Amino acid sequence: MKSVEKNKPTQIVFHLGAHKTATSLIQKFLNNEEGFRKDNQIRHIDRTDSDTLIGWGDKLKKSPFVLRRRLLRECSYGSEGSTVILSHENALGRPFSPASGLYPKANGNARRLSKVAEHLPVKVIFYLRPLETFVPSYYMQSINEGGVLTFHKWFKKNIDLSKLSWKPVVENIVDHFGAENVEIRDFREIDAGNKIFLSNFFAACGLKNFTVPDYKKLHNPSLSEQGLKIALLVNPLLENWAQRKSMRKFLQANFNNNNGDVPKLLTPELREVLAGIDAMEYESLLTRK
Repeated sequence: MKSVEKNKPTQIVFHLGAHKTATSLIQKFLNNEEGFRKDNQIRHIDRTDSDTLIGWGDKLKKSPFVLRRRLLRECSYGSEGSTVILSHENALGRPFSPASGLYPKANGNARRLSKVAEHLPVKVIFYLRPLETFVPSYYMQSINEGGVLTFHKWFKKNIDLSKLSWKPVVENIVDHFGAENVEIRDFREIDAGNKIFLSNFFAACGLKNFTVPDYKKLHNPSLSEQGLKIALLVNPLLENWAQRKSMRKFLQANFNNNNGDVPKLLTPELREVLAGIDAMEYESLLTRK
């Protein structure tokens, strides 16, 4: 193996989410656009491998040296000025657990990741999303994965409003990687389109003089109100992952919010509370002032 010091990449990038912030768009672009990777000297640890190396943080905790060894190998194979990108939204753990705030395991997982990458040139990119869209979006994801609780019951079980804040998550990342190595970005950049969103991401990675090709939208529609009602009736009857996957594909194809009403999950009162939390901290976290 070549010496990392003699032939190290300009940057290792840990893209750590958050969930529901177009992580799949970035990962699938990196998987599919081999020409872009070659032209810009990108080495990519794909989502399948990162799941094996990190999981929800459990695999990182059990065998941190495995990820360390992979990073060193990618560094040794990369040419001078190359970039290694690891995109894994599960690295900080699950965003919600019973009566918790956001990413309750972020502190421990961020600490372990920083130790794994010790003495390597690492930058962390993390996207925020306003809570009034993040919370219902993640709930709908849980339904796609076989969840059986109504939104009201899921919220009551998983979220403590007094702890619901992006601030501790950002602080945990900054504490372990250093403020100079962390970039906090805004998911709402996606409103400008996939190409601009991806261009902003790769600029944050440190790429220079690159052009992102046109990239088709992901076909991953959310369920409609009717689709959600059907899922809540059927999901408790499904026995394994294969059945849940088949049902998800069926519902997304036939009962999505492109041809049906968007589920109304938040009451006006709850929407106001979530918007109020964002108003107090969201913009300041993006600029970290």
